[in-house]
Amino acid sequence: MSAVHELSLAQAVWEQAERVCRQHGGGRVVTLRVGVGDLSGVEPDLLRSAFDLLVETGRTGAARLELERSPLEARCESWSATFPVERFQFICPECGGPRLTVLQGEHVTLQQVTLEPAGGGT
Repeated sequence: MSAVHELSLAQAVWEQAERVCRQHGGGRVVTLRVGVGDLSGVEPDLLRSAFDLLVETGRTGAARLELERSPLEARCESWSATFPVERFQFICPECGGPRLTVLQGEHVTLQQVTLEPAGGGT
């Protein structure tokens, strides 16, 4: 992925956080916690740099970005066993079968937004 991709993603996450802020009566976004899936195609360092650029331009105020790795996890369709997918080996460790459903690790998700209420001081 390119840095442009991460910049548009940082903007989208910020807009999502702003919506959450408005839904809760305004104020200021203090912290965003974002989960980055191992299979999301997003480079965490580039996402952080893109968010820092938004902070530098004043777009996000002094909001802080916390990134959390979201490891790959799958379920075997034959055994219903759930297991971590390591080194992108999409094979069930129980039966050796390839019929899997990925449960986690494919997306970038806004997990938590910490707000300072309107009129609150820092």
